[in-house]
Formats: sequence, C-alpha cells, structure tokens
Amino acid sequence: MKKYVIGWTHFDNEKIEGADCTHSDNAAIIDDIRAHGYSFSGYAHQELDGGVPVMNDGKARRFSRRIWGSTMANAHGKRHPYDYTLWAEALESEEAELRGMPSADRRISDAPPQVSPETLYETYRFETDERTLQLALKYYKYNLDNTSELRYIDIGDTVILTVDNRDTAFTVTDVERKWRLAPEGKPPCILSGLEMRFAMRSEDDAERKLALEKYMSAPDVLSLMLRIKG
Repeated sequence: MKKYVIGWTHFDNEKIEGADCTHSDNAAIIDDIRAHGYSFSGYAHQELDGGVPVMNDGKARRFSRRIWGSTMANAHGKRHPYDYTLWAEALESEEAELRGMPSADRRISDAPPQVSPETLYETYRFETDERTLQLALKYYKYNLDNTSELRYIDIGDTVILTVDNRDTAFTVTDVERKWRLAPEGKPPCILSGLEMRFAMRSEDDAERKLALEKYMSAPDVLSLMLRIKG
C-alpha cells in the first residue's frame, strides 16, 4: 500500500479525523521517525503539538503511550519486550522532548484532503509452485519471507501467485508478521507475536532464551490472509 507521513499534528486536533494504524501505516511512521531523527515520548505524542503523525490518506494515527513507546523503540532498533518503557512516559525535560519532535514546518493544523483507500492499493506478484497455490486456494493463507520490499503490503492490496505463467489473483484480508522458531530437538514452527510471548515464558530455559533472542530480531515470516479476487 502506498503510505507515507505528510506531517504531524496535535493529539486533540479535532479537525483531523483519526484511523486505526495498520502494518503499512506503522512502517511508514517508523520510516519517517528514522528519516528525521525523531525521539519523543508517549507523553509528548499525546500532550505536545506535533506529536501525532498524519498519513497521506488525510487521517491521523493516535496511540496509547505504551504503543507509541513501542513504535519509537522499534524505530530506534530496540526490540526487547520492555524497551517501550524507554519512550512511553515523559523524557527528562520538555526541552528534550521538543528537540526530538517534528519542526514547525512539518506541523499540520487543518484537515488535509482525504484519499480513497482504493487509490493507495498496490499489486504484488510472487512466483510459486502448484502445491503452494493449492494450499493458498484451500486455506486462503500464504506465508513467505518477510523482506524489506514487502514492508508496506497491507489489507486491500492485490497478491498474484504465478505458477508456470498462470496467474491467480487474491485480495489481502489480513497481514501478520511472525517468527520461525526451531528449538533444538523439536520441529520448527511459525509463531505469532502473542505465541512468541508465551514461548518467552516457557519453563524450558533453552526454549525461553531462544524465543527472546528471536523476538529481538525482525519477524522473518510474512503471513497473508487472502480471498480470491473478483
């Protein structure tokens, strides 16, 4: 999906409609934070002008302090389960917050034009085999490597699976990024974020350590839920 941040506004700006934050929104927000070197807290996100990102669909994305802390932690390469605490609450001073926030020229006060979601959808094509295609047709699910090129794929986008020059088109209905986990002596499995958190509490010391190490790296599996297009 074609998503990017067009500016930043105040959490309480009622002129700008809000929307839920999807995977592609979150990726675009993180990319904008990295590109501009932002570093401010969940407190500043909710209380100071310029703390809320506005996307190119014309809508703002508002978060709890904890979720904003997690977003900022990921943007700064911090992936420990508790790294969100570094940014969830106010930093040491308002001066420190303001230094890490968007400049005045990036702030938006009036509602920008809203864009139809259909204009943001993208198409992704994957070469695969007949067995994988049949599994996708049966279970409406397709797992693949979570590469940087798929950073913005999201609900509503089109996925085309190609087998021997034959195309089958699907619409993405959900997206989840997961981890491959292969504890010693056990078959490998693909775990969601919630399942990884349970694994990190395992009574098996080796499995618990492996799960934490894996969780602190980027998810390596992209799991797409699909429906036949048309």
